Amino acid sequence: MPVSLIDDLTLKVVVMRPANWLVKRCPNPESTVLVRIKLPMAKRLLDAGLGTVSETLSRTRTTFREQK
Repeated sequence: MPVSLIDDLTLKVVVMRPANWLVKRCPNPESTVLVRIKLPMAKRLLDAGLGTVSETLSRTRTTFREQK
């Protein structure tokens, strides 16, 4: 298990895990231009890997969209 994943699962608040995952895959996190990030696996597998539930990832994406 990569060290960054261990840090994510043990040190970060649950809501921050999907946010961190999304930001790491954003080509330019400082930009206000909307980007589409394709999930590399089924959403339920990503949720399980992040140690979250489906609603957490959905809420995080919605929050990011609203905040642009």
